[in-house]
Amino acid sequence: MRKIIAIIGLVSLFAACVSTPGPSGKPAWVDNKFMKYAESEFMVEIGQGSSLKDAKRNAAASLAQIFKTSIKVETTIQTRYKELSSGGTVEASEETNFDQDITQLADQELINVNFGESWTNDLGQVHVLAYIDRQKTASIYRERINENSNVVRNFIGQTGGQSSAIREYAYYDAAYVVAQANQVLIEQLEIINLPMSKTIMKSYDINDIRNNRKDLAISMVFRINIENDEEGKITAVLTDELTSFGFAVAPSGNLAVTGSIAFEDVKLNNDMSNKKFYLTVKIEDENGIPAVAIEKNDRITAVSESAVKSVTYREIEKVVKRDLMGQLVNYFDSFVQ
Repeated sequence: MRKIIAIIGLVSLFAACVSTPGPSGKPAWVDNKFMKYAESEFMVEIGQGSSLKDAKRNAAASLAQIFKTSIKVETTIQTRYKELSSGGTVEASEETNFDQDITQLADQELINVNFGESWTNDLGQVHVLAYIDRQKTASIYRERINENSNVVRNFIGQTGGQSSAIREYAYYDAAYVVAQANQVLIEQLEIINLPMSKTIMKSYDINDIRNNRKDLAISMVFRINIENDEEGKITAVLTDELTSFGFAVAPSGNLAVTGSIAFEDVKLNNDMSNKKFYLTVKIEDENGIPAVAIEKNDRITAVSESAVKSVTYREIEKVVKRDLMGQLVNYFDSFVQ
């Protein structure tokens, strides 16, 4: 299975070169970024920092700000997209990663960022030009968008004839993830090169995918039975998480969520309340076959027994959100990869 080119920082680092300085020794482009790269052909920003690396990072972050105001995408969507698109047979390409701080600073992923001239002032502050060639980058975007469209169609084509609702949902969910990521690329392309963005013809309707995915999710009804959950707090957490994914929860559900919670007193040389909890949760498919499961135990110390349980339930909530639901998403993705 071939791996997709990572969108994060397909970056060419150009060696800094010396510009012709003005009368003060400062290059003219420091005050006018389009002196070197025409606005009609390039997206340009200047980065400043105490080192060339910092200046480049800040320049890339400034470029990302151009997109950030109108384009948002969840990190989990981007992460799943990169894995799912490889499962959807996107062509592989050489992968080049830039400094991870760029993504953290900018909250965006950029393609084909280049660095040009740099200049250091008398105070040791480095200035550097970052630019994106509109035409070349737009061509890269168009190719990627078309590849992603093929992936979406491939996933949709495999939804029919699946042996279970889970498998059918998995393909619609995967198609929706890739379609969302593709929409971000299309919106970025509109900013980079509007005329070329007008040539994009999608062969799918993201709203249809969303609606089919939603309908299937509602049909996947989970029944929850957690032993010793006397206050119903774990059942409540599981219900909230499953319904947040669009699934239904009912006593007659065709998918089972079972498990147990137990507490044990722990004697320690302190004046606190000490308990250990043991949690197990398992999700089974329509045929009773285990899909995902977690086991968690930990010792909790607090000022009172009620405080111990309060802290314990907060910890369990984290475990359910991070581990159980994370495993469930991976379980869905396993069908399409």
